[in-house]
Amino acid sequence: MLNGSTCLDAERERCAILIEPGGQSALLVTAQECLPPPGYCGGSSTRLYELRDGQWAQNLQSERVGPDQRDRQARINAALRQGQVEVRPVQRRQVFIGNEAVGEAFE
Repeated sequence: MLNGSTCLDAERERCAILIEPGGQSALLVTAQECLPPPGYCGGSSTRLYELRDGQWAQNLQSERVGPDQRDRQARINAALRQGQVEVRPVQRRQVFIGNEAVGEAFE
């Protein structure tokens, strides 16, 4: 749990926390399963947290919500279930789940 952010719906929500050993920042990635048609597709989000004075605090400027695209979200959810989560170098850094960029680039 990072300041109240948890994955409470194990049936529909997938989460991963990415942190490098000794790191001063952590990235929380969440993705929601799409409900059967014509259901709701919740999308994905990334939230950046920083370690400040021994406490994790969300960097509110980092929150980005991905588009509600059913096919893309299904690929992301499937990859997240398989543990295919990585941070790749780009001009800055960005989260990729199953080769799909999620959220905006961050430093």
